[in-house]
Amino acid sequence: MKKLFVLSVFAAVLAFSCQKREAPVEEPAVTPVEVSAGIPMKLVAEIPATKVSYAPDGNVLKASWEATETISVVTLDGSGCLATVDHFTSTGAAGRTKAEFSGTFNGGSSPASVIVIYPALTEEGGGKYSTDPYTDYTSASKSVLYNAEVGSMYIQGNFQPLMQTSDNNASHLENFCVMSGDVDIADIKNNILTATLSHEMTILKVIATFPDAAKGQTLTLMEINAYDSTDAPASMERSHSWEYINIPDNPLMGRGSGYKEFSKLYCNITIPDSGVVTLYFANCLFADQAIGNKWKFTAHVGAGLDTYVATKTFKAAASFDKGSIYRVSASLSYVPAGALKGKFTINAGGDQVYFSKGNLQATTSDQGETWDWSFAEHQYDCPGGEGSGCDNSKITADGKSTVTDCTVGLFGWSTDDNTYFGISSSTNNADWDGSFVDWGTMSLEGTPANTWRTPMDTEFSYLINTRTTSTVCGTANARFAKATVNDVKGHILFPDEYTHPAGVADIVNINVKDAAAGGGNTINASDWDKMEAAGAVFLPQAGYFDPNYSYIYGGRGYYWTSTANSSNMARSYLEQTSDIGIYNNNHRMRISVRLIHDID
Repeated sequence: MKKLFVLSVFAAVLAFSCQKREAPVEEPAVTPVEVSAGIPMKLVAEIPATKVSYAPDGNVLKASWEATETISVVTLDGSGCLATVDHFTSTGAAGRTKAEFSGTFNGGSSPASVIVIYPALTEEGGGKYSTDPYTDYTSASKSVLYNAEVGSMYIQGNFQPLMQTSDNNASHLENFCVMSGDVDIADIKNNILTATLSHEMTILKVIATFPDAAKGQTLTLMEINAYDSTDAPASMERSHSWEYINIPDNPLMGRGSGYKEFSKLYCNITIPDSGVVTLYFANCLFADQAIGNKWKFTAHVGAGLDTYVATKTFKAAASFDKGSIYRVSASLSYVPAGALKGKFTINAGGDQVYFSKGNLQATTSDQGETWDWSFAEHQYDCPGGEGSGCDNSKITADGKSTVTDCTVGLFGWSTDDNTYFGISSSTNNADWDGSFVDWGTMSLEGTPANTWRTPMDTEFSYLINTRTTSTVCGTANARFAKATVNDVKGHILFPDEYTHPAGVADIVNINVKDAAAGGGNTINASDWDKMEAAGAVFLPQAGYFDPNYSYIYGGRGYYWTSTANSSNMARSYLEQTSDIGIYNNNHRMRISVRLIHDID
């Protein structure tokens, strides 16, 4: 027998700010209304805080019902499968926070269980239901809930990445306001129909601060990754179509697989003059869940998709509850293509830099008519070294190569005196006595000219002698350590903040300049990948080339600085058995170059 009801439904208003749970704004008591068969019953819904729109009022999302709203009352059979879907509708003034829904209940007088779902499920035919479609960031039509089918125990969720089109605007959350609640079966048998709705959606409010260079440009994408104690990244990804809406008190309609969280928010936002953009990520988490306490924010900005990055470390893993709003702030820095993630302080003023991902190299396929400049693929690579088939012994005085295909990685000090950024075999001091021309004035790895630069001698010195850094493997202010990485000797530079990855052997002889080559630390490529992901830099002993003898000498790691010492001498950074420090070198000596990028 069908019954006409006015259903009573309640939903708590929840708000959440960073690291502190706030009390609900309002949580009305459930007051069922007794009725006899065929007589209407009330469904009064208090609008949850994340329903429609955002008003800048603290960290609370203020929202309201639209003029006409519909919810679904779903009856489940004894196996937890969908049996019937009834629609209850409310019509009233737009902007109201409470709404009275009415409809006809077809679940019988003794249903096994009944739930309420918002947004309403619409019948597609053949006993299948889905929510009304929305348009995702690709302009494709999607339904947030779908594949609800009579006889099935699943209602699938399709929570695709969101698209936010203006700063501090949460209107894109409307399509993802998923709520559900139980109906008290005992009350139904007594001709009473009441329910309490709760949110399935969780919101992450990100307040992102960009440097001056990003102001006025368009933010197109923000990504978030989390790291656990092993520093292994775990993408905080969106839910996918194979995951299921969590139906309260009905585990058979629970989630289908491992969890994923907030990950990507597509945007079309012009970064304002303040540099501050407020973003809203959302997802249905299906249960209280915790993720790693180290977060990495990556923003893509401008036509060239420049990358800006911020990292945050919390005291403990973050735990997300459904129906709550969380806030986190992130100050982002520009990270050019080819940069490593570790930040290094280079002077007493606190200025920081990123290192390039590998030593500088130049490659030709036309005997040096043109040279393509880039960074070596790995930090331990020594391009153009002895035995490579093309080293500096193949380079001519005019910057050409005696072989067609050639890659070199050792350079003379770059000057404006026709030395071709240090690619020349000339042994004449007069050919090298011009003013320094930084390798960073070139466009490298697709970045604009002057993105990179060569370190000064004082900056290298500050890196290894003065910086305040993390404690690593029991050594306070760990700045460097000699090591052999993937069978290549050199030394490690630890970033200002560094956590040694779990499962990687402890580093010994930290900050010991006169340790033997390799420093007693042997690190394979796999373990080095973990250390690099934690921010470590490796400067390999690529040797040097003496043009007077046309021979590459190994066993030392020379690196040019941008600092001149005399007309034909410049300062270089050297690792040798007895020391790591600053020395003088003749301009024509061919040694390694590792570039840095200033962090705004």
